[in-house]
Amino acid sequence: IFEIQHVADAFGSYGPNMMLPTSITGEAWIKFNTPTQNLVKAMRAEGDSIRLHSSIIFENTNNLPSPYTASENPIPYVYKYRNPNGWNSPNNEIMIRLADIILLKAEALNSLSRSSEAVPLINQIRTRVSLTPVSPSTQADVKTAILKERRFELAFEGQRWNDLLRAGSAYTVQLMNSQVKGDGTNMNYNVTANKLIFPVPQTERNKNPKLDQNPGY
Repeated sequence: IFEIQHVADAFGSYGPNMMLPTSITGEAWIKFNTPTQNLVKAMRAEGDSIRLHSSIIFENTNNLPSPYTASENPIPYVYKYRNPNGWNSPNNEIMIRLADIILLKAEALNSLSRSSEAVPLINQIRTRVSLTPVSPSTQADVKTAILKERRFELAFEGQRWNDLLRAGSAYTVQLMNSQVKGDGTNMNYNVTANKLIFPVPQTERNKNPKLDQNPGY
C-alpha cells in the first residue's frame, strides 16, 4: 500500500548492508538488529516455516553480535531486505501493507467486542502461509492471537513496539522483563510502566508552565 522507494546508486538504502550476513554482504563486521532466539523458537513451535525462512537467514560467524555466544551458531539475521548492493540497496522499505491492515481491522473488531468477526481475519493471514486456522473464543484470547500473528507476519517491519504499547503497559512490561539471552539468562531490561513513554522535554515545560511531567520523571 505504501513503501519508501530506493534506487541503487542514486537513492539507495544502506540498511540491508547493516543487517545481512557476511555471505551476502561480503563484509565480516558484526551486524545490527539480529533476530532473537525467542522469535526463532516461537515461529518453529508454530510450524511457521514459510515466514521463518522468508524473514530470517542463518549463518555461522566468528563475529558474534551481542548477546549471542559461539555455542549458538548459526546466528539468525534479518532477511526481509536481501540485496545490500554495497550500501546502495534498491530494496524498498515497506511502511504499510495489506496484511497489516487486515490484522489491524481484526484488532479493532476485537476491541469493540466483535471477536467472532476478528477470528476469520486472523485465519485469512494464516491460511496464506499454510498454517491451520485458530479458534480463540474469549476477547483476551483473540487479542493474544492477533499479537502473535502480527509478530510473525510483520517481523522486522517496525511494527512490534507500537503493537505492544497498544496491548497495554502491564502486558508490555511483563514481556520486556521476561526477555532472555540465548543461554537463558535474563536480559535485565528493568522496564517499568513510566519507561514506555518519553518524558516531556523541560524546554517545553518552560514555555508552558501548565504542562505536567509524565509519571516517573
